[in-house]
Amino acid sequence: MCGRSIRGYAHTSISAVRRHAGLKDRYFTESFSSLDDLMAAIIRDIYEEQVTRCAEAIGTDQPLRDRARARDMIDVIVGLPLEDPRKGRVKLAESLGAGPLTAHGRRLGLQRMSGLVDSLVREELHDPRIDTAPCPWASWTRSARCC
Repeated sequence: MCGRSIRGYAHTSISAVRRHAGLKDRYFTESFSSLDDLMAAIIRDIYEEQVTRCAEAIGTDQPLRDRARARDMIDVIVGLPLEDPRKGRVKLAESLGAGPLTAHGRRLGLQRMSGLVDSLVREELHDPRIDTAPCPWASWTRSARCC
């Protein structure tokens, strides 16, 4: 979790984070109550960036262009960890071993991402060019909305 030395969340301490950042104890404790609190803030920032970029990628008034907007969203999801491997490692590995605050932040981020995916799926369900018959979840989604 701390810069050049790849120790990981499980082997990181608050004092190591403070030393790496050059912070005094009081400055850290003014912002974070624990290492889990710090990791939760990092995970929130990562998901916020991803959700914002995905929303920009799919947020257009144009109709679906042969699923190009869905591909744009996937490019953002895959691209973020490639652009900054540290964010990818935190999001995809280190945050899994953190505490309940981080788990809650990760769950909220995933819910927001699933909301964006759902908006694309719902739009595709109304697109006459797309045959949703082979997709059992699509018919369930259609019937769930009708009620």
